[in-house]
Amino acid sequence: LNVEVMGLHSDDTETGDAWPHNVIYSILCDTRHGIGVDPALIADLEASRAGFAAYCKSNSFAISPAYTDQSELAEIIGEICEATNSEPIIRAGARNSLLDFIPLDPAPASGNGATYTPNVRPVVDIYFEDLLNVVDESGIPTGDDGIEIELIPEPDVRNVFPVEFLDAENEFNASTAQEPDDGDCAEYGEKVEGSKKLELIHNAQHASKVSKFKASRAVHVRGKYTFELKLYFFFLEPGDLITITSAHHGMDHVPLLIRSVTEPAMMEHGQTQTAGVAIEAEVWIGVPGATIYTRGGSAHDGDVS
Repeated sequence: LNVEVMGLHSDDTETGDAWPHNVIYSILCDTRHGIGVDPALIADLEASRAGFAAYCKSNSFAISPAYTDQSELAEIIGEICEATNSEPIIRAGARNSLLDFIPLDPAPASGNGATYTPNVRPVVDIYFEDLLNVVDESGIPTGDDGIEIELIPEPDVRNVFPVEFLDAENEFNASTAQEPDDGDCAEYGEKVEGSKKLELIHNAQHASKVSKFKASRAVHVRGKYTFELKLYFFFLEPGDLITITSAHHGMDHVPLLIRSVTEPAMMEHGQTQTAGVAIEAEVWIGVPGATIYTRGGSAHDGDVS
């Protein structure tokens, strides 16, 4: 016998599920059943530029987690992010750093009285002269722009991601949604990832969206890009879009989503040290708009002959 228990924020939706941003605030900031984090350390998820609340509402990503056992906080937040195709980031606030959540899905959406308009404008274009290029022990440029690309081999790429959920239309019995990347399956055959259990999802359409996005992301976002930029890019943050041009790697204004940025620091540069910031990014699967801060640059490959 399965029964439905109405809990906190069950009045968010007609189905009794809660919007993820309200659940996150309760977990992090409530002094009775949360951990009592100062709300000033959390971005306003309904108004932040990442648009997390609008994204979840527009896609009908309501959730019903049941916390009946002790769990690590990172695991709890990670599960919510898995169920909403999003990721936590730390960004700069007016007085201190803020925890925010960015949707990884670049598709616009509308529904439940909300409209999600993704950020599609790169902050800046990165060229050869912006990078802390590789130099030899004497400090002479080697011609390498310093961009490192780590790609998942095609045979290791999965294109089917089953998602287990509790189906409210079937008395909350366990069910599985599976939406493959059809193009990749047609070319390489089905390569199925192990089933992901997300019992905080109670709606088949929601689970199908998560499954389809995971498959699409796995197929199209296979690479991790790491590089070092000169110090004047200290303002870049996780979640920002940039483009990068590199003749060495055959890249012409390729859009990247920044995943992490180090604090400005001294970087090893041959036998000397140069101030800069280290970036880790991934290919962004949306269609980029006009760059916000434009300026000239080159794809110079570092030929010093």
